[in-house]
Amino acid sequence: TLAIQVGEGITGWVAETKQGALVGDTERHPKGIHIPGTSETNESMLAVPVIFEDRLIGVIVNVKVGINQYTGDHLRLLTILANHAAVSIFNARLIERLAASARTDPLTGLANRRAFEQALEQRLAAVAPETFAVLMLDVDGLKQVNDARGHAAGDAVLKRVASVLSSDLRETDLATRWGGDEFLLLMPGVDQVGALSLARRIGGTLLNPDDPAGPISASIGTAAFPADGTTAVGLLAAADRSMYVEKRQRVA
Repeated sequence: TLAIQVGEGITGWVAETKQGALVGDTERHPKGIHIPGTSETNESMLAVPVIFEDRLIGVIVNVKVGINQYTGDHLRLLTILANHAAVSIFNARLIERLAASARTDPLTGLANRRAFEQALEQRLAAVAPETFAVLMLDVDGLKQVNDARGHAAGDAVLKRVASVLSSDLRETDLATRWGGDEFLLLMPGVDQVGALSLARRIGGTLLNPDDPAGPISASIGTAAFPADGTTAVGLLAAADRSMYVEKRQRVA
């Protein structure tokens, strides 16, 4: 793969000027550069920028051995192709962003409830589901933070929790803002012992008094498949019960 900088060579010049180029002899073009390791055969070249709403997406390049191998008709045809490509690429990127936003919590950047439900159902629908754990976290006293210090302070608390949950994630784990002050973690391959160990570590990290958001108290419950449930409803109910047992113990 060859990386071309904007302004470098004919391709970079096309990217910089956002104008197509019909080059009869690349060796004689003032912007032509020889790429080390390639032959010095005389070549013709077409280069057309791919642009959408004045934003450069890329450059389409055609090269043919021999001089003066392309005509203005070739350049016009490639320009039409580049315009169609620009619209298609933009639409594809837009669809990707919309799909991502539909599965993402806008405040914390974590997965949202819908994404978690889909991931959990996929785990349960596997032909031979592996052990996995669900961790449920409820931020204690968030309403009091909002009332006393404002919603910006409450948002900072939620973002801090999201950051802690995301800090040690494996590629297969899924951190989720379930809604309000509740968060969930889906952890494939983790049993109840591993989930409890992680819960203690997360709780300890959140209580760090030196963090700008201040120490954060959270109630954390866990449930493991299949020991604590074999359905989505059963696992979430088990994690919820575990969380409230832990909350009552700390209050007592």
